[in-house]
Amino acid sequence: MKTTSLVVYEGTDLNKYLPSKLVTELSAYLSKTKSTGCNNTDYCTLYKNIYDNKFKEIYEAGTGVSTLVMAYALYMINKETGVKGRLTSMEEHSEYLNISKDLLPNYLHEYVDFILSDRVFDHYMMFCGYRYKDIPVRKYDFCWFDGPSMLTDKRNGKKTANFDALYLCINRKLTVWGFVDGRVYTVYVLKEMFSNKIKYYLDKNDSTCKIGIVNGIRYNDLDDYCTRVFHNVKKLIK
Repeated sequence: MKTTSLVVYEGTDLNKYLPSKLVTELSAYLSKTKSTGCNNTDYCTLYKNIYDNKFKEIYEAGTGVSTLVMAYALYMINKETGVKGRLTSMEEHSEYLNISKDLLPNYLHEYVDFILSDRVFDHYMMFCGYRYKDIPVRKYDFCWFDGPSMLTDKRNGKKTANFDALYLCINRKLTVWGFVDGRVYTVYVLKEMFSNKIKYYLDKNDSTCKIGIVNGIRYNDLDDYCTRVFHNVKKLIK
């Protein structure tokens, strides 16, 4: 049985963890986009975890620079093992999706399934948030959660959680491994439900780098959460 282990790699030196060709591709990509959603720690963490664990069915919530990094990891795995993986990349903004398509090197396109999808409101018990509507039915073995937009009202800037991880776990009955890019409230909701299977990493060298670690959450794990909620409610009504 395959053992999965997720590790955060501090990206103070890209050349320490990334192939030189990917570093060059990243530099070219970043020079042509205004995207600032990821940082060096994100790039190193995504590449190393996908490459080292040989993940082959990847879910990305929010297309961007991360698409390049994960597609390149799949390219390297295919090149070395002959196993071709797939990255399902979801995005709700056609402009961003088209930019990512245009900037992605041609030889990496065969590894990416770009999907334009609206976001929809979702909920579980007392928590609520947004997820992508048209998530393909696939057995994802690794996920990167950096979308969709969490805003409930653009006028006041109020945010909710991203619900893609919960949807894959609860509705699709998948064991979900992966990372959450920042998104403190999303990590908080997941931590409340799945306890010690959720960690939050803060980069000591970069205060803007925050990564939630999702360590194999399953639908059955929610039994413990529901039990905790039931006992707390009982205490309140005594």
